[in-house]
Amino acid sequence: EIALAAAIPAVIYYCGLYFQVDLIAGRSRLERLTESLPEMRAVLREGWHFIVPVAVLMIMMFHYRKSPELSAIVATAAMLAIGMMRPYRGKRLGLSDIVGSLAGTGRSFTDLILTLAAAGFVIGVLNATGLSFALTLLLVDLAGENLFVLLFVAGAISIVLGMGMPTTAVYVLLAALIAPAIVQSGVSKMAAHMFILYFGML
Repeated sequence: EIALAAAIPAVIYYCGLYFQVDLIAGRSRLERLTESLPEMRAVLREGWHFIVPVAVLMIMMFHYRKSPELSAIVATAAMLAIGMMRPYRGKRLGLSDIVGSLAGTGRSFTDLILTLAAAGFVIGVLNATGLSFALTLLLVDLAGENLFVLLFVAGAISIVLGMGMPTTAVYVLLAALIAPAIVQSGVSKMAAHMFILYFGML
């Protein structure tokens, strides 16, 4: 349901990105690539197995209705199994590669864990002091009956709070501070959370 709700904004984003790149290329007078691109048949023949983990993820989530966490674990297991069984460009996935990947994943998640811990601390303090509830009332009172004003103020706050923070930490923070005010004004929970997510990423 969440993926379907985010599909239309995602399509609009990539369409806007395509037109922006096309306009910049036209303004810079960039010409078409003259070098030959690899044929799709050759690419699929060599790397078709990369599609399997994505297909497993989609089937687990949408057909079997499993949780995203379990679906990701099963898709990762499928990717590891295929990587060890089928070589890509003459190399199979070995035990040392798996260990190195796990170590790299752990290092990349260190910053995210610290950021989420800090965001959780801020949310805990706000909930303990009642400031999060006060912020919700303040936003609703400030906007009055005008939903457009509320969305404008909430969008501006989301952009400011989202500066320099990872997407997950931004969403956790905004979901506790901004989303309740939007939901209280009559907006559906899905639309409210999508709103703060996209504005927090700007």
